[in-house]
Amino acid sequence: MILKSNGFPAGMTELAPESVADVQIIPKDGPGDLPANTLVRVVGCLAKNGSDWVLTSATVPQRVERTGPAPEDASRPLGVRTMPLKFVLTRLDSFAGQRMSVSGLLLGAGGADGLNVTTVNRVAEACP
Repeated sequence: MILKSNGFPAGMTELAPESVADVQIIPKDGPGDLPANTLVRVVGCLAKNGSDWVLTSATVPQRVERTGPAPEDASRPLGVRTMPLKFVLTRLDSFAGQRMSVSGLLLGAGGADGLNVTTVNRVAEACP
């Protein structure tokens, strides 16, 4: 009733407690950037930019419930963005040029100011 009164169209199936977690509400203008402080995972090629770490060929940030890599991270298509990695507490020098899965909180909408890193995992030696 709340969705209908806010102009959302009826779906193909009845919402039930066991299926509501999979429902995504997308604004009329289409999906936008995830908001700041959203827990996400990004996959890309680890590189150094001056004294900072970045992911190049990075995927669009994907909202996650828990940190860590996903099985598909080693083979999912890479993106075109560069994602600055902030507050990295792990030594990453030995992973430069490799494919990494990084989880953390977005800094700025869509990660415009980077990613506050929680976990960094190598998912493939070669990148791309």
